[in-house]
Amino acid sequence: MAIPEGMSLFRGTGSVAINSPVALHTMMLIYCLLLGLVITTAFVAPAVNRDHELGVQGLLFSTPLTKLPYMLGRFCGAMLAAWLMISGLALGALLASVMPWHDPERVVPLTLVPYAYGLGVLLVPNLLLIGSIAFSVATLTRRMMFSYVALLALIVIYVVSGNYMSDLDNDFIAAISDPFAIRAHGYAIRYWTPAEMNTIAAPMTPELAINRALWVGVGLLVLGFTVWRYRMVLPSGGGRRLDERRRQRRAHPHDQLA
Repeated sequence: MAIPEGMSLFRGTGSVAINSPVALHTMMLIYCLLLGLVITTAFVAPAVNRDHELGVQGLLFSTPLTKLPYMLGRFCGAMLAAWLMISGLALGALLASVMPWHDPERVVPLTLVPYAYGLGVLLVPNLLLIGSIAFSVATLTRRMMFSYVALLALIVIYVVSGNYMSDLDNDFIAAISDPFAIRAHGYAIRYWTPAEMNTIAAPMTPELAINRALWVGVGLLVLGFTVWRYRMVLPSGGGRRLDERRRQRRAHPHDQLA
């Protein structure tokens, strides 16, 4: 955004301001797809496996810590770090939009609404879906590389399905089937005038709302499946599971005191 010509890739051309909500949201969606896959996976995929690699998993599993808070704590902490890094896009765009060399006719007055909308409505569901898939594959297979393979397959499916969806007459199905909301956002603004692109800070159509709710639900289902399937197994002691050890403690509490 600091270079006005660069925003032509994100609809910021002609009568549409370089810092318009449409240009900002398009930029955030595309960069989230390109950078979010790598950054989110790098943070989220090793969140649980790192404990085993560092040799602290046995120490954690010997405490009263249960599976749900352990898994959610690891996932949410990694997701927060990834979100903070990706949200630098919005901060950079905000700072670039107030640079003094911009032509005043090519910028619109600064408002924080499109930035909050982009971070909350567009980025969070995308990062949740990417993070839950990476977290699930890496945690259940104990191989971080498999998470990158799974997300690469997701991109391939997304691109291939996009070619088929473009031929459909049903825009509703094409919009809600897009896991990254790029097509859904495009359908929402396709009939807008330049004035609307420069002023409407938070576009929300039924298709876009259903798209966000649908893929947030998919991400939560993947995360729930991961928590359900994961077994807190101590790396030593013959592969005993933590829940079995705790049942023994509850069955013989006096033995622990002795």
